Amino acid sequence: MSNGPVPGAVLTREIELGPEHTITIMGEDARVLASPWMLLFMEQAARDLVLPALEAEEDTVGVGFQFEHVGTAKIGDRITVRAELLSSARNRLTFAVSVMRGERVVGRGIHVRARVNKRWFRRVAAR
Repeated sequence: MSNGPVPGAVLTREIELGPEHTITIMGEDARVLASPWMLLFMEQAARDLVLPALEAEEDTVGVGFQFEHVGTAKIGDRITVRAELLSSARNRLTFAVSVMRGERVVGRGIHVRARVNKRWFRRVAAR
């Protein structure tokens, strides 16, 4: 394994929400960002942040999440997803993650990913 990602690194990206990213259980007038989509956006940002710093045979997999979904974003809103690498210890990478709509927090949390050898992981997953 290389030295890899450096704590303090940040990735931000904007996403325009479509109907597929929202809940439907509260009716058409309450189509807001669904928690599973928010988590996916956070997880993808964290992975994409560190991927360029990994060796070709490495990747990361999510192993932990603690988050709050504290605000709303509707269809057509642009959200900003942010991941910051807080620490890297052995094969564990810990991130602060957030989703914002303008200046309003939609979600925030801590995400942990494990740095793995892809060949090893494929063997383990095939069992």
